[in-house]
Amino acid sequence: MTIPGQWMRPRLIRSLRLPLFGLVLLALLPAFAIVFGFGMFERRGEAARAREEALDFARHAARDQQEVINGTREMLKFLGSEQEVRPEEAADCSAYLARTMTSYPAFANLGAATIDGNVFCSAVPLSAPVNITDRGYFQRALSGGEVSIGEFQVGRITGRVAINMGYPIHDESGALRGVVYASLSLDWLGSLAASAGLPPGSSVTVIDSHGTVLARFPEEEGRVGQVVPEAPLYQAIAQGQGEGTFDAAGLDGESRLFGYTSLLADRPGGVYVSVGIPAAQAYARVDSAITRAGLALVAVLLLGLVATWAGSEFFIMRRTRALAEVARKLAAGDLGARTGMRHAGDELGEVTAALDTLADTNQRRLEERDRALARLSTVVRALRTLGESNQALVRAETESDLLQNVCQVVVSSGGYHAAWVGFAEPDEARSIRPMAQAGILDEHMNSLQLSWGEGPTGENPVGEAIRSARPQVLQDLSAAPFHDAWTTTTLERGCASALLLPLGVAPGNVMGVLAICASEVGAFTSQEEVQLLEEMGRDLAYGIRALRTRRARETVEGQLGRQLERLHSLRAIDNAIVSSLDLKVTLSVLLDQATTQLHAEAAEVLLLDPHSQRLEHFASRGFHTRALEYTRLRLGDGQAGRAAATRMPVRIDDLRTSPGTLARAPLLAEEGFVAYYALPLVAKGEVKGVIEIFGRTPLAIDRE
Repeated sequence: MTIPGQWMRPRLIRSLRLPLFGLVLLALLPAFAIVFGFGMFERRGEAARAREEALDFARHAARDQQEVINGTREMLKFLGSEQEVRPEEAADCSAYLARTMTSYPAFANLGAATIDGNVFCSAVPLSAPVNITDRGYFQRALSGGEVSIGEFQVGRITGRVAINMGYPIHDESGALRGVVYASLSLDWLGSLAASAGLPPGSSVTVIDSHGTVLARFPEEEGRVGQVVPEAPLYQAIAQGQGEGTFDAAGLDGESRLFGYTSLLADRPGGVYVSVGIPAAQAYARVDSAITRAGLALVAVLLLGLVATWAGSEFFIMRRTRALAEVARKLAAGDLGARTGMRHAGDELGEVTAALDTLADTNQRRLEERDRALARLSTVVRALRTLGESNQALVRAETESDLLQNVCQVVVSSGGYHAAWVGFAEPDEARSIRPMAQAGILDEHMNSLQLSWGEGPTGENPVGEAIRSARPQVLQDLSAAPFHDAWTTTTLERGCASALLLPLGVAPGNVMGVLAICASEVGAFTSQEEVQLLEEMGRDLAYGIRALRTRRARETVEGQLGRQLERLHSLRAIDNAIVSSLDLKVTLSVLLDQATTQLHAEAAEVLLLDPHSQRLEHFASRGFHTRALEYTRLRLGDGQAGRAAATRMPVRIDDLRTSPGTLARAPLLAEEGFVAYYALPLVAKGEVKGVIEIFGRTPLAIDRE
């Protein structure tokens, strides 16, 4: 395990020597900057010279090519007038041209074709008949009568990339007999590049306006004939002005410095020759000089650092190690450590005096800080508990949810050991009813017989808080003046101190107690913490009263709403009685209102026939079958007959427990009724009939 001193000492030593090393490095920085700046300047100069060298070679190649073309133009005019170059002299023509071509190494072939394009003469022997009608230079030579230049193409006879030039053949009478042509290869360019003294690794590339590589020196397999429109080399040439320099990656991917120019100024379409010199070759001399100068400066720097190290060890580090030892002890917690050194008048002596003074001051401040942090910790805990309990107040829908949520907040957010809420009951025994709890308290707390009365049963901290309406702070439960079941049970469950907050502010007006327990003794010594928790208790009491007020208001509003609905129902029935002489209409309104107000599924009216003294079906609502439409009951028979005979309502809350109660209609079992009410209809002391109410679920019918 690494202790603080094992890493502090080397770290401290390094931190003191670092400024000295920095001064040495700062002194040599201008020299490094000069070398670097001079190197960059020289690199730019070398790059400019390399580009200019590449451009000069490209121009030289273009001039040589133009000279070859000019010479070829004159030679073609000469050959066009020679008698040996005639279709009728085809047998001797090839040999003549072969002899002629030996003096012109730049030629890939010499030949002649008739006016219909058939080659009849070739310095390179023909392996098969060849027709050149489709060649542009051939067509232009026939139509223009002058020397014409074609594009670089792969020759059909030689199989080599070359540019063809043609000139018309006329006989003595001036008649057009054919075209004599010459194929100029680019092989001479390789010889020119080899003899030009270009830096090692340099490349020469001929490329046309379509991005096709026509020649490449040194040769690379598969490169000639390749189309490279996306290559940086071609992109730079295509965007240029016919001649220029640029830096880019070559076809082989190596960074190069390029110079290029147009190879054939008077040929249709662009053909360019580019020379690429490797960037590494261009900068080799300058980079070597920079490296040597840099190594020399590094050697000087190392010597300066070694001298600085030795001097600092002798003059500074021996004394600072003594200071470091004291600092190590202070860091390890030994606040009584002091240097014991003489406070000399130099800077290190002042540091020694300052360190001893600082140690004294830090010891005092650390003790004060620990006390302040302890107080702050309790306040923060109480503030967090208060804030989240207020959130629970805002979100609570029921009183039980509110109490349980507040207890949970006290434990989970406040970090207290447990929380418990009990309500003061206004019964004769003045009992305390447990309402909610969280933490390590269990259901055993709910079985405690607690009281807030004046007698011996009320001698407990909960009862004392309710009677006095003042918080009870018990810093040590084991030493509390109470020996009741509540105190004993909380002690057994790990509580060492407790704060009991009355839910009310005046004696006789306290609804209960919120108890907060901590697992350590003296947990509630901070006055600020106790005040914040008291505020939480007052807020909880306010929230309980607010919920009760809201619940009472909702109850009253519901009762008023139901009474208003019933009044509307009675008014509707009265209006039906007054406005209609049709008994069916009146009873229909009665049945509608009865089923609506009583939340019943079906209802029936039986009218008493005064002659037969039988109850007969008259009107009904909500039945699935016609089970009761043929009802005829004598007074006293069945539930409806009993209600009519006794003039008293008949109520059956669960027909399933009274089988056969409605046996008068076998189909009635299919209705699935559960509840039944029968009420006699009495007018002026005479029974007029019975109204029956049926429910497929239990009916909640009150006195109203």
